[in-house]
Amino acid sequence: MAALIPVTTNRIGAHLPLLQLLPPGEHYSWVRGGEGLVGWGEYASIKVSGRDRFDQVRTWWHQHLETFQVANAVHGSGTGPVLFTSFSFDRNEESVAVIPRVVVGKKGANSWITWVGDDAQPVITETATNFSSQEFSWSKSLKNKTLNGEKLGLAQEFEEVYTSLFLELKQSMYEYEFEEDDIEALTAIIDNVENKLKQAEAMTKTLRKMLTKRVLEKGNLNAYGEKIDPNFNADEVTEATDEDMSSWRLWLGNYKFSNSGIIRTAHKIIFDSIAKVKRFTVQTGNEILQAQEKFLKAGYKIDELVQKDKDGKPTQYFVREINYSSYYAAIQETKANIAKALGRDDYSLIQVSLLEQDEKDVYNKFWSQFFKDNTKKVTNVNPDGTVSEARMPSDKYL
Repeated sequence: MAALIPVTTNRIGAHLPLLQLLPPGEHYSWVRGGEGLVGWGEYASIKVSGRDRFDQVRTWWHQHLETFQVANAVHGSGTGPVLFTSFSFDRNEESVAVIPRVVVGKKGANSWITWVGDDAQPVITETATNFSSQEFSWSKSLKNKTLNGEKLGLAQEFEEVYTSLFLELKQSMYEYEFEEDDIEALTAIIDNVENKLKQAEAMTKTLRKMLTKRVLEKGNLNAYGEKIDPNFNADEVTEATDEDMSSWRLWLGNYKFSNSGIIRTAHKIIFDSIAKVKRFTVQTGNEILQAQEKFLKAGYKIDELVQKDKDGKPTQYFVREINYSSYYAAIQETKANIAKALGRDDYSLIQVSLLEQDEKDVYNKFWSQFFKDNTKKVTNVNPDGTVSEARMPSDKYL
């Protein structure tokens, strides 16, 4: 019979807040209000999926419990062997369960440590590292390299997470009655780091505005680099909309209630356009069905309505003056070439706003060449008598 694996739980004294105990690398936590459990190291883990994923983990967990020899000097919830799990809502997605090598828990005035194996009790940090004499500098990469929205987003999340963490730490010092000298020393350290975070936050906000302006100016250009609206002012729009461009508004807000008149107007235009497209789709669909009935009654076949590709196979396009089948095939070929040139597996994975400048140059070069080779400008007279220009497939698709 195999020897049992020791699992030991002992009480511990003063220590840093739970989340500050976590070392770099993989770690696990379940903390609220300064109480809970944190763990690190991996004794064992399992990945599961399917309808029976909960039963799979339960069976696996019980099998491991049978191999443990538990020495628990504390007892109570969260002591002894602990399993951290992350279950997916979708049974087809992967779920994970981990037994950490080390777990530290805190509830009220009691704290404990649990570790797996016959090693000596792990040593945990009791006091904070003195950062007061160290310099924290904001990375220059965002200033020296091309602005990237994803990087700025990560920087902003970092600032928000640590600002919240330091606030909780300050509250915990008084809640758990730290000594006055300790409170004074920790507060000085926290204030120093928070000051650096505020500087970083100010720089992030500035860079975010710069990136927003750049994206807006790019959006006001057509495929040939010509301004669509010569009176468009990116600076004014950036300032007017910055208040509503927060992560809170993005996830929880409704832009029709925005403080910015520009955003409210854009929201209304977008949704009005969606409604018009839906109405047009229904109306056009009905007209096509009526035309189809007349066509069939006249003795024709449906295949005669459909364009054929170069191999004579039916396409999804109706017969008309322009061969849209070939035109859209050229578009798909261009997309495939762009994806290959940018090192993407598929064109749909390309987010233009996140491309580096050299990648954007490649992207724009491909589309400029496509429009030059495959389209032509036409002048349309609108019902109200105004004249507008548009692009359509060139004569080679006739």
